[in-house]
Amino acid sequence: MKICKKCVQPDTRPGIFFNQDGICGACIWENTKKNIDWDLREKELKKISEWAQKSTERFEVAAWLSFCKLVLHPFAVCIAVFYIFKVELYPATVMIAAASLPVAGNIFMVAQHYNVAPKRASAAIFLSTVLSIFTVSFTVAWVSNIN
Repeated sequence: MKICKKCVQPDTRPGIFFNQDGICGACIWENTKKNIDWDLREKELKKISEWAQKSTERFEVAAWLSFCKLVLHPFAVCIAVFYIFKVELYPATVMIAAASLPVAGNIFMVAQHYNVAPKRASAAIFLSTVLSIFTVSFTVAWVSNIN
């Protein structure tokens, strides 16, 4: 039976290991903890905390964009198809349903994954949403009038 030279821990304990000097892992860790620069570790923790706060802010932006895409965009399409272009009920319903798809949220998450600035991604989503309101409404109204 092998025993630690510092703490007398036997090798019968599950998971125990000894270095070449006969000292167990727990004693090695005790010595390692004494040499840790705790002030540096605190600074690293604060840096991680600041990064996490920025990620939370990005999540809030993504949540707002998702709300705009899932609520405001279909509402704007609804107004455009019923009051501006006067589209029939069935094509208008299809347009509003298509406008409700969560595409903007997906675009924002992909942009965030590739470290694209949130303002740049939200501006692109805003412009594409504005354009889609008019182009989709105009196209469906035009196609409905042809038939």
